[in-house]
Amino acid sequence: MIRKKVMSINTKILINLNTIDKVVKFSREIITLDSDVNIYQDSRYYDAKSILAIFSLNMNQKHYIEIISDDEDEIRKFNEI
Repeated sequence: MIRKKVMSINTKILINLNTIDKVVKFSREIITLDSDVNIYQDSRYYDAKSILAIFSLNMNQKHYIEIISDDEDEIRKFNEI
């Protein structure tokens, strides 16, 4: 049996979700991706596709979001968000 190793690429972006409108817009765009996306607050990370997780974060600070994917089209769409 031959195993093919798939390399995933992690890309991080710093975002500011300081209004409800920004959170709703972000949520609508991020759920269109098939890949896993994390959002970080301090040293913890949460599922960025969960609007409940996003609303539980401190909206007064910027957050890193990260996509975990090996699909170049997904990463390109993620970078356009």
